[in-house]
Amino acid sequence: MTLVEDDIDPLALERQVCFALAITNRAVLAVYRPLLEPLGLTHPQFVVLAVTGWLTREGAAVTQAEIGRFIRLDANTVSQVLRGLEGRGLVSRRSRYTEASPKAALASDRAARTADDSAAGSVTVRIPLPPPPATALTSSG
Repeated sequence: MTLVEDDIDPLALERQVCFALAITNRAVLAVYRPLLEPLGLTHPQFVVLAVTGWLTREGAAVTQAEIGRFIRLDANTVSQVLRGLEGRGLVSRRSRYTEASPKAALASDRAARTADDSAAGSVTVRIPLPPPPATALTSSG
C-alpha cells in the first residue's frame, strides 16, 4: 500500500500540508485569543514573552538573537516585539557590554504573573487535534 492512492489528486487542497497548517494555525489562534485579549497581548507577543521567560528562568539574560533562533523569528521582529513588551514593563532589555553590542532581554516578575494569569497551560486540553496517522510516525521519508 502506498501513502498516496492512485485515484486521489495529489494537488487537492485536503492533501496539501500548507493548507492543513493554515487551518490549524487559525484554530490555535482562536483558542489563544480570548485568553490573551484580557491581558492586552497578541499571540506573537505572548510567544516572545513565554520564550523569554523560559530561557531566562535561571535569572540569566538572553540575547534577542537567541530568542529569535528559538522561535524562528528574525532579530528585527523580535526586537520590535520586545520593545513593546519592555514599554509595558514585562521585559527589560540592556546592552550586554557596550552600546553597540546585542541587547539582552530578561523577563520581569510582572511577566511571570501575566503568564500565570493567561491560563496558557490549559490550552493543551482545549485544542481538538487528532493524533497523527501511524504511517506518519513510522515513515522515514
